[in-house]
Amino acid sequence: MPSGSLLVLASESSFRSEVKVLTGPTYAGKTARLLEAYCRQLSRGFEAGRFGQAMWLTPTHRSKRFIEHRIAERLGTAVFKPQVVTFEDFCDSVVAAESPEMRRLDRVGRMRVLRDVIEELSRDGKLKHFQPIADTAGFLRLASALIAELKREEIWPEHFDDASSTSGGSARLRRIGELHLIYETYQNRLREPPGAMSAEQYYDSEGRLWSARNFLKEGRFGRLRALQLLIVDGFSDFTRTQREIVVALATNTRQTQIALTIDPPDRSRKIFAKTRATLEALRSEFGRTDGITSDIQSIEPVDSDVTPALSQVGGYLFDMPNRVQPVADATGVNIIRTLGPAAEARAVVTHIRSLISSGVAPVDIVVTARSLDASQNEIIKLCRDAGIGIDHDGGSSLRSKPKVRALLDVLRTEQADWRSADLAQLTNNSLLHFSIEPREREAAARDLSSRLRSLQLEGGRSDVLRAFSTASSTKIDDPDDGRSSGQPAERPATFLLRRLDSVLAPFRGKARFVEWVDRLFVLAGELGLRTSSDDAGDNGWASFEEVLGAARRVDSMMIATNVPIDLGRFLQRLGELIDESTVPERNDGTGNVRFLEADQIRAIDVPHLIYTGMTETELPRNQADDCLLNDGDRSRLADGGLAVNDRTRRQNDEMLLFHAVVSRARRSLTLTYSAVDSEGRPSYPSPYLASIRELFEDGALTEQEYEQFDPVPAEAAAVISERDRVLFAVAEALQGRCGVLQTWAAEPDNGPRIRNLMAAADMAWCRFHQRGPTRYDGWLSSESAQRVLAKLFPATHEFSVSELEAYANEPFLFFLSSVLRLEQLEPLGPRTDYRRRGTALHRALAKFHDRSLANDEERNREQLAEFIEQEMQRGPAASRALRALVRIESRHVPDWVESYLTQWTAYVDSIVELWSARPVVTHCEVAFGAMQHVTDEGQPAMPGVVVGSGEDVVHLRGQIDRVDAAAGYFNVIDYKLSGGKRFELEDVLSGKSLQLAVYARAVRELGLTDGSNCLSQVGYWDLSSGGFGPGMKTRARKLKSLDDDTVREIDAALDESIPQLASAIRSGVFLPRATTADMRYDRLFGIVERIGEWKAVAEPLAKSEVPSPGGPR
Repeated sequence: MPSGSLLVLASESSFRSEVKVLTGPTYAGKTARLLEAYCRQLSRGFEAGRFGQAMWLTPTHRSKRFIEHRIAERLGTAVFKPQVVTFEDFCDSVVAAESPEMRRLDRVGRMRVLRDVIEELSRDGKLKHFQPIADTAGFLRLASALIAELKREEIWPEHFDDASSTSGGSARLRRIGELHLIYETYQNRLREPPGAMSAEQYYDSEGRLWSARNFLKEGRFGRLRALQLLIVDGFSDFTRTQREIVVALATNTRQTQIALTIDPPDRSRKIFAKTRATLEALRSEFGRTDGITSDIQSIEPVDSDVTPALSQVGGYLFDMPNRVQPVADATGVNIIRTLGPAAEARAVVTHIRSLISSGVAPVDIVVTARSLDASQNEIIKLCRDAGIGIDHDGGSSLRSKPKVRALLDVLRTEQADWRSADLAQLTNNSLLHFSIEPREREAAARDLSSRLRSLQLEGGRSDVLRAFSTASSTKIDDPDDGRSSGQPAERPATFLLRRLDSVLAPFRGKARFVEWVDRLFVLAGELGLRTSSDDAGDNGWASFEEVLGAARRVDSMMIATNVPIDLGRFLQRLGELIDESTVPERNDGTGNVRFLEADQIRAIDVPHLIYTGMTETELPRNQADDCLLNDGDRSRLADGGLAVNDRTRRQNDEMLLFHAVVSRARRSLTLTYSAVDSEGRPSYPSPYLASIRELFEDGALTEQEYEQFDPVPAEAAAVISERDRVLFAVAEALQGRCGVLQTWAAEPDNGPRIRNLMAAADMAWCRFHQRGPTRYDGWLSSESAQRVLAKLFPATHEFSVSELEAYANEPFLFFLSSVLRLEQLEPLGPRTDYRRRGTALHRALAKFHDRSLANDEERNREQLAEFIEQEMQRGPAASRALRALVRIESRHVPDWVESYLTQWTAYVDSIVELWSARPVVTHCEVAFGAMQHVTDEGQPAMPGVVVGSGEDVVHLRGQIDRVDAAAGYFNVIDYKLSGGKRFELEDVLSGKSLQLAVYARAVRELGLTDGSNCLSQVGYWDLSSGGFGPGMKTRARKLKSLDDDTVREIDAALDESIPQLASAIRSGVFLPRATTADMRYDRLFGIVERIGEWKAVAEPLAKSEVPSPGGPR
């Protein structure tokens, strides 16, 4: 019913403009009335052959499509140019028509210009308060957001300065003053671009509304002079600029109709405070404008297409509790509680499927959230897996696109001066071609990774190139090895590094931003990134080039300084632009389930709405105080007459948006939330859910719980994706119901998949159901496996002692490392190489004992220190860091020398007491068997040691660190950096401790000591602190010689254990040890073996029992 007076105003038009404002609550049918009037006007225009006499202003492109569809439905035909436009598109068209010389500045351009403004002010010393953070991307984003907020409310720089300088301390005034300066300089840059032609000006997304408003106020209506009808619908409020545009258009239009959703005057909710203020502002504007007749009408709800429960939500959500009468009928309103985001995604997709199965058209279903983040992307992915088409406007970060990431990685590698980890990652990226054939590139990547680790290079371009150039050239014997003609005959890694050095040469030094961009285009072409090989639907690279092109254009027209910058600063500036850019994701098109941001739903009708992610952390969206304006600042600005958002207004806006979204539902409203987050921590429902519950009687609104912990669907109805289908089919087959699996296997494309599936089933059965070890438990008894093992370990194979010990201790680890040749990669970069340190000490001690020790202790000390220094410097020190590390380790040489000489003195005293003679070092670093190649040149070659007899003969190789002898006795010594594990006879019988026992036999069999000499001791020499100690456990506190019986028992144990170990290896018995710590497997080979799963069944299924010939396989 009417709720206002008619306001008569003057106008320059030849007619009086009529303005009608329709106000009413949700479901009052306001849009339906406007559609009827709009279609009548369109029909009259069609009949008269006049087009463009009606225009409809709507808030979003989604609402534009919705209104156009409704118009076509009412008219029964598609309409040519129905003139349904958003405010932004309308203003762009006005500015383009009235001032072609004006240029639009997009979001990327704004960030680029604003960064230049901040740099200029900071360089001139005008940002003292913000100086510490002025260079950060976070400050740039905050400054951009603040300027956008001020411009939306048409708060000019001078207004901002006037209102903010009335109160507050000096620090606050300085902070606000600097913000005003940034804003003012930015606006001046738009009005007077330093590089543009004299007539050119720029406008940003907010400025386009200002410009259009000014043109309309000046009477520059152009083609709009023919307007007979203007409809404005879908808005809850207007900014000042929008409001003035509407008033200006109304003065030139015969009839203007505006719809606002608001409660009747007798029961207006707090959430509509901004809408009421908008209504009063319109009343005032129309009252001051001549030539307009204004009529404000309030209408009652008439929409019978809405369920009673949804009418209750739209009419009473967020109302005063004493005015809410809870109802018993909650039909159409659903709440779903899940455990985890993944479960929420499944629950949503299951609900969508049930709606579609019940006859609901996919286009009638809308899924929304406060923001469509990663959790909603999971729902979209699951929908597509389920064969449900998706219509959405979402996008992903430009930075996340593979080609963009690859290019940025290349630049960061150069910026960081070629760190080894960066190089290894870079050369393994298949997107980067380096103008090398794929096979060559893969070989180069492997070669590079291996050599970086062996050289222990931390990085440094000059060090890396120097190290790889020293032995880079290789003779190419095979002309058909695949290398393209003209490539140099050098190692693949060296060629790749030279290529990388060449393409990155332009990125050293300084250049202007636009010059960096030009070089970036060239680099992308050199790396093979500027090709059309993007996956279908992934236009990330095209978007990246658009960003670069836009930045380049802005730089040439609007950047004042253009100071040369280095690569690091360029990367920072480029990153700021990339982070502001998104790439549209693949859209299955209209007619499918729609995924929309919440603010895209305000002006469209939704038969079935699903609102996801309703947790307290997501809804309402909380905006904390930032370092620019806190809530106190905003309150002071509001007191000064500026319409800035404070916390109260933001909370009210959040409530109004939520109400506007849920009140668009017509048939059903489903609200979902997860009770735990992705990390397993408790999360709690949004307070808005409690407000929904309060609208209904107790028990009327039930909460469904979706708890699916088992990944296997319990029933056919729960199958969503192809993965679910396979799991369900297998589960059914395991229960003896094979129909589903047979149907799936019969499909043409599933041949390889069913074979893989059957192989997996065979593995699972053998591992977890069959008694005794099988091929999946480490028993390789097949003929093909036996042939491989026979080739690896023939009868003439020389086992190293460490190999046999490794097998005896961990058979499965031996299989992984010695049969499959899997190796744990050494970390990249310089490190303390304990193996190199040990080798250096071994060699130094061999040199030291190769000469007669002087009676002069100082001379001995100097000689040993010299030998250690020499050995530590041996070998390549490819990088400055590695050379520095060697120098640092050299500082410990005096301590090592002092420690060893003290140990030597103690050892000599104990041996003299035991042998009644001073020990003499007779041999050092003696290699036997295939280890001969590691001995120093000139040392006589030693054959391998043979253990066992007949078919059980085993050939052994190894290296003895030291042999001491005197007075008919000899000792066998093995150096250790930190002590050796003492053993018992049982350890020799089991093969877990063979080293010293084998070395003692080797000394005798190889004639390293006089045949009459008796073995006195075998032991470890702890170089770190302990000195010499017997290797075999004994209760004696003083050093004693081994008795003859013990020596014979050790020899007998060797003859028994070693042939058994070799036979087991050749037989393919590589069973894990049930006592092995899981951590060791996980650390070394966690990808290929889950030892914990095997342990669970090892004992009950006798998996650790060594199989007998002819046993199960």
